[in-house]
Amino acid sequence: MLYLDLDGTLAAIRRHPEKAKPSAETLRVLSRLAKKPCVKIFIVSGRKKGFLEKAVPLGNVTLVGEHGVCVISGKAKRGMAAAARRMLAVSRRYPGSRVERKKTSLAFHYRAVGRRRQRSLEETLERNFGGTKGARVLRGKKVFELVFSEEGKGTLIGKTAKKGALVIAIGDDATDEDMFRQANALGGISIRVGGGKTEALYSVRSTADVREILRALLLCG
Repeated sequence: MLYLDLDGTLAAIRRHPEKAKPSAETLRVLSRLAKKPCVKIFIVSGRKKGFLEKAVPLGNVTLVGEHGVCVISGKAKRGMAAAARRMLAVSRRYPGSRVERKKTSLAFHYRAVGRRRQRSLEETLERNFGGTKGARVLRGKKVFELVFSEEGKGTLIGKTAKKGALVIAIGDDATDEDMFRQANALGGISIRVGGGKTEALYSVRSTADVREILRALLLCG
């Protein structure tokens, strides 16, 4: 059972996130792999599901958006609305940033903010939102996200992994760590793309390496 992140894993990270999509070759390999009866593929991303459907137009792959969180409570929705108003106020002070509001989380994107201002912005986000009640903070690559649920990618693996199946989880940043921990707990394989502190058992350097791993899996079974 394969659990794969999108940005930085199947698709190279882009300055403008809406342009991040897997290459045609990666999609071909995924499509072939998904046709194997012994393989089940989940693309688990912080993206909205609608974006995933356009980026990975494969009917035999399960697409899971918003880090695997499906619903949040009414109280959490009210807390998210209040945080969104405050985030938008911060965004107006940092040209190039934008706030993405999803069903269960808020993502503050700042890759396009001038490098000299990114550090002060990160400090501002931590100071104003790091202790947001009822939310988990996910610190990705140039994105600061508040998830208004305790569930996440690791929870999804726990709910969907079949007993006795080999679980392979591949991701590229801190938002994938709970996925790595769950894969490890199930005796599976966890792989981080790129550097950084991680609980993944293995690491590779790039999205091209991920594609080669998927290609190698085509030879198994």
